[in-house]
Amino acid sequence: MNENKNAGHNANHEMMKIIMSKWVAKSVHAAASLGIADILDDGEISIASLSEMTGADSDMLYRLLRALASAGIFKEVKAKVFSNTPMSETLKEDQLKYVSMMFESESHCKTWDNLLFSIKNGKSSFEEVYKEDAFSWFSKHPEEAEYFYRANGAKSHIVNGAISQGFDFSCFKKITDVGGGHGELMAAVTGAFPGVSGVVADLPEVVKRGRERMKLAGSSIIFEPCDFFESIPEGSDLYIMSNILHDFNDKLAKKILGNLSSIMDMDQRLLVVEAIIPEGNEFCVAKFLDLEVFLMGGGRERTIKEFEELFSASGFIITSITQTESGVSLIEVKKK
Repeated sequence: MNENKNAGHNANHEMMKIIMSKWVAKSVHAAASLGIADILDDGEISIASLSEMTGADSDMLYRLLRALASAGIFKEVKAKVFSNTPMSETLKEDQLKYVSMMFESESHCKTWDNLLFSIKNGKSSFEEVYKEDAFSWFSKHPEEAEYFYRANGAKSHIVNGAISQGFDFSCFKKITDVGGGHGELMAAVTGAFPGVSGVVADLPEVVKRGRERMKLAGSSIIFEPCDFFESIPEGSDLYIMSNILHDFNDKLAKKILGNLSSIMDMDQRLLVVEAIIPEGNEFCVAKFLDLEVFLMGGGRERTIKEFEELFSASGFIITSITQTESGVSLIEVKKK
C-alpha cells in the first residue's frame, strides 16, 4: 500500500514539474533576451552590476537568476553573485539564445496556444491564427523572421559537424544543398572537404542574406535562387535536403522529390538529413518536433517505414542510413 502511495506521490511530483516547465522556458527566454550568459562569459558578476548592465530591476533580476540556478541554469557562487554553468553557456549569442527567442516569440506562443484546434481539426494552428502560411507571414515580419533564421542557424550549427563527420563527401565534386538557408551546412561540408564545390539553393530573399554572410566569412559557396516547388538547379553529383521534407505533408514532399527526381540520373545521389521517429514508447524529441512542424505548417516527422513509402512513391530507394550523435539521421537515396 505504501509503495502505491509513494508511486502516486512521485507521479504527481513529476507531472507538476512538467506542467510548470513553461515557467522555466519563460524564465530562460527572459535571461536570453537580456544577454545574461554572454555578460557572464567574463566571469562572476554581482546582481548590482548585472542590473546596471542590462537595465533590469535588481530585485527581480536576482529572483529570476535564483530560480534558474535551482534548475542548473546559472549558479549563485556567493550572495547575489552569479556565474555561468554548462547549461547557461548554451544561451550565448552563438548557441541557443535565438532558439529560446523563437520558441517564446508571440507568433510561436499563439501557435502552440491553439494546439487543441489542430488536434481536433487536423489543420495547422499557425495558418488558422494568421490566415497564411508561416513563410509568407515571416516575409512581412522581419523581426520574428530573424529569430526563425538565427534559431535554425544555431540548431544547424549543432548538427553540421556531425553531418560532415558522419558522411563521406569526398567522392562528390559538386554538391547542392536544396533549401540550404544561409549556407551554414555547406560551409561545414566544404570546410571539411576542400575539393568539393558547394552550391546553396533557396528562395531569393534567403539567398541574398546568405551571400552577404558568406562573403563576410570569405566563403566561395555559390548561391542560386530556387523555389523547390517549381524547379531545382541541375548538374550536381549530390543533393542535400537537411530538415526540409519534415516541413511538409506527404503530398508537398512528393512534389519536391518529384522535381528533384526529374533532373537526376542513376549515378547521382540525394542525402536527406532528418530525425527518424522510433517505434515504441521511448522518449524522443522528434515525437514532439512532429507536433511543432504540423502546428507551424502542416509538416510531419516520419518513421523509417514512412520514409521508405515516401521515397518509393517519388521514384527513389534508400541505400543507407547513418544515425548521428546529434539525433538526426543521414539517409542516402538514389533513383530506382
